[in-house]
Order: sequence, then structure tokens, then C-alpha cells
Amino acid sequence: MQEGSLSSFYRNPYGGKWVQKFEKAFAEWLGVKHAISVCNGTAALHTAYLASRIKPGDEVITTPLTFVSTATMVLACGAKVIFADVDPQTYNIDPESTNELITPKTKAIVPVHLIGQCADMKALCEIAEDNNLVLIEDACQALGAEFDGKKAGTFGDCAVFSFQETKQISTCGEGGIIVTNDDEIAEKCRRIRNNAAKYFMDTEFFGYNYRMTEMQAAMGLVQLSKLDMFIEREIENAEYSIKKLPDAIIPPFVHPNTTKHTYYIVGCIFDEEEAGMTRDEFLQRINEKGLNELRPGRTVGGGYSEVIYHLPYFQRHKDCWEGVCPNAEELPKKWLWYDWNRYPSTKHDMDKLVEGFNEILELGS
Repeated sequence: MQEGSLSSFYRNPYGGKWVQKFEKAFAEWLGVKHAISVCNGTAALHTAYLASRIKPGDEVITTPLTFVSTATMVLACGAKVIFADVDPQTYNIDPESTNELITPKTKAIVPVHLIGQCADMKALCEIAEDNNLVLIEDACQALGAEFDGKKAGTFGDCAVFSFQETKQISTCGEGGIIVTNDDEIAEKCRRIRNNAAKYFMDTEFFGYNYRMTEMQAAMGLVQLSKLDMFIEREIENAEYSIKKLPDAIIPPFVHPNTTKHTYYIVGCIFDEEEAGMTRDEFLQRINEKGLNELRPGRTVGGGYSEVIYHLPYFQRHKDCWEGVCPNAEELPKKWLWYDWNRYPSTKHDMDKLVEGFNEILELGS
């Protein structure tokens, strides 16, 4: 603010000094060659898809259990979304279902690393390589997660992260970044986010104003210096609370190849038979008890309420997608998610949460 420069892209196509510092630091932290900042995670997805040459007539395979932008940005490129079913244990896209959906029109696979755990990247990388497909990781919910000792965002042709206010680090409430080791994809992303221009008036193709501001980047740089501590605290709190959960709340399954689950959200399954009440009755009592008011900004909820293709837009436009995913349709009926483990929560907060669960269950139906 004191420097009087909030955005410097009109002087430099690579952005101002804080944007460049943040991108360099993030790339080094992740261990990739390029990081290209943008204004939010949705913009990061759109930019990554365009830079990967996804176009009308293409098909893109992804999961129906994710934030809607993963799918809608495929449509924004004029391509068709093909929804693969999920692994009912990890909630992530199922490689076998993915493989069965590949056609001559398939251009890309977009696995989403849901709520802090990587998808099965060993299997998905093999499928993408065998079929000459682009692999784009939606890692918006998995900053710091690891699979087979590698960080989320380092497996595919490119990957995206979000810095929206609920993520492990934030850049003034909104922000995003694309990462890649591919020089061509990186340069295309830099052009797309800057109205497709290298400099002020040399636009060669269609682009957007997806630029991150200097203020966002400066905050991101400070947040990045604390990221490892944030992640460590979230994991500690999650694992502490999981050990204390009542029998009716089944903790998240951790894939054998997951070397770090960051628990962006602790995604459990609610056992209605064991609890003696329905999941929705339990959530209603959570609210009546005021449990969600004890930690402002932290909630206990049911997660995604339905698969993306059941949302009104997709039901009105059935020509833009395909897929029937029985596992994915069933999970939202069972989920019980909480994010109380996020920094600056403590083990004392975790104790209050579990005590609240136990009190509600002891009262019964």
C-alpha cells in the first residue's frame, strides 16, 4: 500500500514485484518449475483448461463430487463434461470408472483431491499416459497433501490451487494459482490471465483479466511462510479428534498410498443405525445446541448435498454432460463433515466438538 502500486501488469506482463516474488516462492515450496497466479480458483481452472487446449468437441472426465467450477469451466471452454464415479471410501474419482469412460473424443482427466486427500494418482497417471490424455489436478482442497511421497499438484501436466478464505492460506479472501513444469502451458497461462497480451496492445488470441493484485500477492507471501505450521496444526487437530469420535461417526478412510492427508475437512460417515437417529436429525440438533456458533467460521455439516449433475443448470442442459455415478449419489446422504481442525483451533476446541457430539447422541432419538 505504501508503495502505491496495487497492480503492475500494465508495466510488466509478468506482474509487479510482489506477484513475481509470490509465484517464485510458491513454485519453490511445491517443487515445480512454474507458478502463475490468478484472481481466484475458478479462474485458475479456466486458465489451465484453455492453456491445455480444451476446446469445443472435446470430452473431459472428472468427478461429480466437487465444487461446481471444476465442471462449469469445462463448459466455458465449449467442451463436454463426462462424470466418472467415485471410490466410496476415499470419495475421490475412481480410476476404473474413469478408464471405462474414455472415448476418441476424450481430451483430459481432471481428478479432484477432495477435502485434503489425493486421488489415486498412480493409477490415473498410468491411464492418462496410456491414452495420451492431458492430466489436470484440481488440488484446490489439498494444499500440502501427498501421495506416494509426492505433493498434490506435482503429478499432472498442470494443477490448480485456490486461496479463497477457507483454504489453508488466503490472498485477501480470494486468489488462485496454476502450477506446471511445462514451459508452453506456463506461457499460455500467463498470456490468458493478462487479456492474452504480452504487453499492452499485442493481443493475439482471446484472454481474460484474471490477474492477481500486488496486495493479494504480498499477503500470500506472508501466509506461505506460515503454511507448513498451518498444515501441521490442522493434521494434529484432525487426528486428535478422530481418535475420540463416537462409534456412530465413522472417521475418513486413508488410502494406503496417502503419505499425507491434510484434512482440509474431516469428512466422516454417519452411521444412522448406531446413532439411533438420521444424519439430518443429528445435524438439526447440532444447530439447536448452538455447536456451530462456538467456533465462528467453523461448521459441522453434510458436505456437498448432491452430485453436480443433479443441480438445476445441469438438469436443464443435459446435452453438455454424461454420467451415472451410483457411489457418488449415495455419499451425500451419509456424510458428516467438520472443519473445526483448522488453525487457530486447539485440542481444547476438538474436545468441545466431540463432547457436543456425545451429548447429542446420548439423548438419542
